[in-house]
Amino acid sequence: MAFTNYILMNKNHPVAEIRYDLDGHQAIAVKESFDLAYAPPGALTVDKKMTIYSFNSWWSGRAIPASRNQLRSLMERLRLGSAHGAC
Repeated sequence: MAFTNYILMNKNHPVAEIRYDLDGHQAIAVKESFDLAYAPPGALTVDKKMTIYSFNSWWSGRAIPASRNQLRSLMERLRLGSAHGAC
């Protein structure tokens, strides 16, 4: 298994550090929260915390817009079958 850490950003504001499973295509841990005031509302729980479950639920609904220039060639190069969850 291959893992990496990503910083979830909202423009120039770091929101959280996420441990990501590159093989399973999902986050496996919220390592640190920085400024959840800038977090996507769907990535937080009702009590305004970011858990691995709330993050993955939000992340699973993310996708590259079909209108994005050169999406098909990018997906072919990255060998992606879907634009969902592509990062």
